[in-house]
Amino acid sequence: MSIHYSGMRWHSGIWLFFMVVHAHACVEYVNADHRWMGEPICEFEGRQVWIGSPIVALTLGDFNGDGRPDLAVRTADEVRVLLNSGGTLAWSIATATGFRAEPRRSLICCDPIDVAADFNRDGKLDLMLGERNVMLIGLGDGNFLAPHSLSGHPPSGLTGIGDFDGDRNVDLLYSLNGAVAVRLGNGDGTFRPAGVVRPGEGKAYAADLDGDGYSDVVHLSCIECQSASASAPNWGRTVNVFFADGRGEFLEPVNLAVPAMWSRDLAIDDLNNDGWPDIISSAYVLFNKGSRMFEEARQYRPVFDLDQPPLGPAGVTDLDGDGVRELLWYETSDGRTTVALRVGADGLPSFRLKDGFLFHAWEVVDRRFGGIADFDGDGRPDLIIAVFGPGDGHVLGNVPLRPEASISILFNRIPR
Repeated sequence: MSIHYSGMRWHSGIWLFFMVVHAHACVEYVNADHRWMGEPICEFEGRQVWIGSPIVALTLGDFNGDGRPDLAVRTADEVRVLLNSGGTLAWSIATATGFRAEPRRSLICCDPIDVAADFNRDGKLDLMLGERNVMLIGLGDGNFLAPHSLSGHPPSGLTGIGDFDGDRNVDLLYSLNGAVAVRLGNGDGTFRPAGVVRPGEGKAYAADLDGDGYSDVVHLSCIECQSASASAPNWGRTVNVFFADGRGEFLEPVNLAVPAMWSRDLAIDDLNNDGWPDIISSAYVLFNKGSRMFEEARQYRPVFDLDQPPLGPAGVTDLDGDGVRELLWYETSDGRTTVALRVGADGLPSFRLKDGFLFHAWEVVDRRFGGIADFDGDGRPDLIIAVFGPGDGHVLGNVPLRPEASISILFNRIPR
């Protein structure tokens, strides 16, 4: 399947540094011989928002409490919130209080991560800026109080949130300088130190893998990934799983070998529908058997030149409502591609093009998946695919073009 944009309708308007463009995206079906089959069928309606400078981070959340997903967009200059007005496809903008962000750093594996959560339990979403350790307390209308720094925390390296002690307060997960650390939430916007483990450089994820109600940690190992000068990361072939003990500390790691990592990101989801979250890399799946045990890594796509830039899964959803989910997947080489791969009955994604959706291919931009949410309330998952900019020093670092950053909301129109 191939997506192209057709019947473009331009509605230009300047909203501060945003320009809004309407477009339609259609899917053309191809058979096994790659011959076109009939007329294009419009299955995604695209809405594009142009951003005036490279994007640092995107964060999904309901920032004004109306039950609709909104988008917090951080650039090098400021934080803005795009407020979703539903099916009318109209957006308004709420301004964060004069915040000036640091320029985006060039990191091989660990780009800045912002997280949205109700850190002080007042019923309003707050925003935590990952590499600055700065919190913006939400006012419930898309605006925030003045940013304030958290004292006694790692200076940067926020990689996720979870509940590591089961008290239902939001906890913070950091990965920095070879260590993974937890800060337990007190429920009032403050945090206290807890467990620290030292698996080495890499990226950490929080998920309850054993169903005990406590968030566990999955660590993707990587050497020299924090170095902006590294020509290519030295990807380890180990995923470390640290199961939580329920007090904010961790048990001894479970080391899982992956034949060839080649992965910029991991996704954690139950691919084979057995009730246990699995660990998904760019080419392999580690199936969770329960009882804190995993199967050997199973390959779902070929692995080519390991010196190429890394790939990654970005999430799992059922795009067409047939009960079979798709794995959102991207690659970061000069032919950047974003696709959705159909997951088979055995839990392995299929890399046959006819079994999925091809959204973008062979582009000289730093394009990534930004999230999954039902933006227009029709019960179908819509997609965010964003151009963060021209590259980060590793991805497309030598391309002379300087494409504008933009956000595309692909509204799901697949017939059901």
